[in-house]
Amino acid sequence: ALSIAVTTHAYTSPGNPTGYVNDFADILSLSEEQALTKTIEDFNTRSEVEIAVAIVPPIDGESIEQYSNLLFREWGIGGVESNQGILIVAAMEERLVRIEVGYGLEGAVPDARASSLIRDYILPAFGESNFFKGLDETTRALMVLIEGSGDLPPVEMPDVSGASAFDMWAAFLIFGYVIFSWAVSVM
Repeated sequence: ALSIAVTTHAYTSPGNPTGYVNDFADILSLSEEQALTKTIEDFNTRSEVEIAVAIVPPIDGESIEQYSNLLFREWGIGGVESNQGILIVAAMEERLVRIEVGYGLEGAVPDARASSLIRDYILPAFGESNFFKGLDETTRALMVLIEGSGDLPPVEMPDVSGASAFDMWAAFLIFGYVIFSWAVSVM
């Protein structure tokens, strides 16, 4: 008989929230945390939606999806009745990010859109160690989506205009070699 060991990970809460921005990993400066909190507070006051940010310590092998869902429910983001809340979770040690969206907002922010916000705003800024920028731009983009008012913040695209003729020829040659190798192996 073949036995398979299954490892289970128990959710560990980072603690109780002390506001809309909870930096348990201490990556934001006090002024950055205050600025992000002010932006979120202003939005939460004028809307019936609650946005919160949690920057958490290691999640010890828990999937980011499971962890953020459990934290979302533990903190009661967006209220139990309306479930109109969004939680941005960043697990810094594991380098994982998730935007957990309450059922009441899935029309405004579907999973595919939440993933694109992470890809377009958070990952590039986090890659430059500019954590505030990634969280701030993402929060502002979420607000635009929820309110349906205006355009999303511009996305900085990498500059590819400096690609040289050599780079293009090298890519062409590599592509040609792959096709040639495949054709020879098929014969």
